[in-house]
Amino acid sequence: MTTPHRVRAATGAPGLDLHLGPAWNAREQSGGQPFRWLAGAQGDLCVTSPAPQTAPLTFAVTSFAVPRHLQVWLDSKQVL
Repeated sequence: MTTPHRVRAATGAPGLDLHLGPAWNAREQSGGQPFRWLAGAQGDLCVTSPAPQTAPLTFAVTSFAVPRHLQVWLDSKQVL
């Protein structure tokens, strides 16, 4: 896993941490916004919390050169 990133909790609950798996390249900037490249066909995102809570996960994806399909899983259930 890479360095964790603090995520702002929507409810004011204890902080969340976002961990990116090894398939992600280092953070870069484009148009003043951070982004990361995914090396390969899949990459892991892991959000951890010291206490149970609900918070939105928002992200944007772009495929370059070839079309790709996006799947989002929560534990062992596909949610998108």
